[in-house]
Amino acid sequence: MMLKEGRSVDVVISSLGLHWLNDLPGAMTQCRVALKPDGLLLAAMLGGETLKELRIACTIAQLEREGGISPRISPLAQLKGLRLLADIIGA
Repeated sequence: MMLKEGRSVDVVISSLGLHWLNDLPGAMTQCRVALKPDGLLLAAMLGGETLKELRIACTIAQLEREGGISPRISPLAQLKGLRLLADIIGA
């Protein structure tokens, strides 16, 4: 997100996109800077134990077929970490 001036946006909406970012704290900070003082960040993202069964199934299958594992699904943020991030950026 690139804005010409901060505090110029009423609302930022992200639907299942933030969990793909490599720099979630940076993106959240940019959202905070972009929002007007009474602005709204409305976001939905995968996190915590989401896709746990898929992760387990992929791990077992790869262990059985290849004798080792490599990550197949991006790491997901935990709720406690997201709360801390919100506090840090002042949301």
